[in-house]
Amino acid sequence: MTSRKIFDFLTVLQCCPTSDGAAAAILADEDFVQKYGLHSKAVEILAQEMVTDFPSTFEEKSSIKMIGFDMAKEAARRCYEKSGLRPRDVDVIELHDCFSVNELITYEALGLCPEGEGGNLVDRGDNTYGGKWVINPSGGLISKGHPLGATGLAQCAELCWQLRGEAGRRQVPGAKVALQHNLGLGGAVVVTIYRMGFPEAARTPQIAAVPTNSAAEGFKASLVFKEIEKKLEEVSNIYIKYYQEDLDTRESTYRFQMLPQGGTSQKFISCYQVLGIF
Repeated sequence: MTSRKIFDFLTVLQCCPTSDGAAAAILADEDFVQKYGLHSKAVEILAQEMVTDFPSTFEEKSSIKMIGFDMAKEAARRCYEKSGLRPRDVDVIELHDCFSVNELITYEALGLCPEGEGGNLVDRGDNTYGGKWVINPSGGLISKGHPLGATGLAQCAELCWQLRGEAGRRQVPGAKVALQHNLGLGGAVVVTIYRMGFPEAARTPQIAAVPTNSAAEGFKASLVFKEIEKKLEEVSNIYIKYYQEDLDTRESTYRFQMLPQGGTSQKFISCYQVLGIF
């Protein structure tokens, strides 16, 4: 929230970076899967719908409509109808979070919560491990980047890995149904629902990233926020003093000056070391 302001309440770290990338998918029929013994890899497309701009996109002069709310809502409705599933049947979601606000708006468009309740969904922890859905386990566009033409297939790849139990430490325990939302302004939205074509052949996840329940002892984002609130009350002032990057040695350091009860202390963190970038 304290990073450089881009527009109104959007800061630079709430906007996805465009990046280089590539992705590929193999589409095959059931005969191909049988011939080459690909049962443990075969992910079925249960439903896929593309919806283009509505008149409301331009007539209502609404920023929410401009970034695809109505298109996403209609594409999701058609997919749920075609697949016979409901939002509550979905386990893991990859959605087009080109900006932080897009993610909240898309929660509502996909039917995960009523309109205007996206913030409450986050507060309940229902968008992450231990909640109702795990959304953007890949990190989303803001975290992993937005390689434009490859972005949609990158989402597809992540969901295939999740359904196969191949997502490693990002694995959503017991993921059986996945939903993908992809957006292109000017304008179309594509929503797709996936599941394993041969569930009995799917690999069992070996690594569970987090607790699998949303009870009090499980992971809840709201509990983390409460702890942050508590710590902020204990410390009178926390701010970033400077950011320094040495491109030659690939070292980045954040320096925090903390003033608890009038005292001063400093803490240094090597971001490249923490992130494991070499």
